[in-house]
Amino acid sequence: MFWWREFMSDIQSKLLMGTKYIEKIQRSNRIMFNGLKPSQLPSDSGVYIIKDKIDDTVLYVGRTLNLQRRIYTNHLQGNLSTARLKKYLIEDPSRNEVIDLKSAKEFLKKRCYVQFIIVQDNHKIRGKLECLFTFAFDAYYVEPERGKRN
Repeated sequence: MFWWREFMSDIQSKLLMGTKYIEKIQRSNRIMFNGLKPSQLPSDSGVYIIKDKIDDTVLYVGRTLNLQRRIYTNHLQGNLSTARLKKYLIEDPSRNEVIDLKSAKEFLKKRCYVQFIIVQDNHKIRGKLECLFTFAFDAYYVEPERGKRN
């Protein structure tokens, strides 16, 4: 039974660490997409959440090696192959106002903001945080697995 207590202690430690990351991203600055400039974002690696400012729903969670490039260049300025959130918005039948790239960009500018945390030099932590935030914040859009879908 000793191994079980040790195992549970390790899990509790990881849950506490995860809670601290959740609190950290919730306390981070809200950067509105409307008027967003590349200089407002660092070129560091990190994890980010994109929220709808109307009801604070987390629409999308991502991780990247370069926050500036991913958030500004891809999500705001990008096309369907580089901006997954725009693709999801266009394909979502409940989003009548979003029908093409232009209206998806306008949706981001009018309704969304981003929050991020910098996570340097550890792709494993970034990957785990992306999963944790997706689960904890119940992200609306989640990348489907490749292959057969159910």
